[in-house]
Amino acid sequence: MIIIPENMPMLLWRYREWGNLFLVVNTIINLIGNLKGENECWLKGLLLEELTSLNRSWNFAPPIIAKSGCTALNYNKAEKAYYLIRKEMGTMKFQIPASKESPLENPAFVIKNFDGNIRNIEVEINNGRAEFKRGIELDTEGKKNLVIWIPYSSASKTSFKIFSK
Repeated sequence: MIIIPENMPMLLWRYREWGNLFLVVNTIINLIGNLKGENECWLKGLLLEELTSLNRSWNFAPPIIAKSGCTALNYNKAEKAYYLIRKEMGTMKFQIPASKESPLENPAFVIKNFDGNIRNIEVEINNGRAEFKRGIELDTEGKKNLVIWIPYSSASKTSFKIFSK
């Protein structure tokens, strides 16, 4: 019997390196469900299609394209996050050309060279205000990095704008 903790979604965000274990466990559960003749196998409220999209967003993440105010360092598969370097204090604009094969699911961004107030940060997606969570982490040199997580899904080109209000 496989026991899945109740707080698995939070554990996945907090301990992103568990993501691959989560997908392996889910695959086993789905195989068992298919052997029993079940059409759908649920894991914490996600259908197989949703988990497939989440898996593709982690393992085949779409690229990130910096437009202004930042330099894109690409996707860090181990941390399930996009890394950016902030060039200047102004607005950062970038795009992620997601697709069905490389969807965008709840992206996380780590922004290096951040020295502002996180309370003033705003995020827009396709010119609309976005809900997000934010925090600060210190790198190995003691410098602040802004971490942003956005509950958002897309299978098409998405434009992001991060700025201080």
